[in-house]
Amino acid sequence: MTPQQIEFALTRAQRICTLRGARLTPLRQHVFELILGADQPTRAYALLAQLEEERGKLGPPTVYRALDFLLAHKFIIRSRPPTPLSPAGTSSIRMRANS
Repeated sequence: MTPQQIEFALTRAQRICTLRGARLTPLRQHVFELILGADQPTRAYALLAQLEEERGKLGPPTVYRALDFLLAHKFIIRSRPPTPLSPAGTSSIRMRANS
């Protein structure tokens, strides 16, 4: 995705959350941004590694809670095993953002 497409998807997600009374926290938004910016579907532990490079030691539950939120609001989709993450609305079989 281009930077403009990523920004559009993030803005759209924020608007949807506002309408639903949900909160797109900075961490949730950043996880979504990492998935949107990935060249290919992403795995949770790859996201964890990226976040730890930026923020220091984090536990897997930190990432999984963000992913659960993004899945619940259909911003991303879970692909078939081994369950990588991708933007939703794409045809890949991995976890992806729903754009």
